[in-house]
Amino acid sequence: MARINAALPPEPLEQLAKLEQLRVLELGHPIQVGVVEQSGFGVDTYDDYERFVAAYRHSPNGRAA
Repeated sequence: MARINAALPPEPLEQLAKLEQLRVLELGHPIQVGVVEQSGFGVDTYDDYERFVAAYRHSPNGRAA
């Protein structure tokens, strides 16, 4: 599988949707996806980050719940 350089300029659809995965798809490359039993949560703001860190620090197995 080819590696895509993150330094490549953003593609128009990527800019419109704000999804960096679209750069790879628009350049004609495949992406891989997987199915998981439990969904995670996004970290899009500093508050999200703080919630993640707190959950991670308080989890018994070293993983955020």
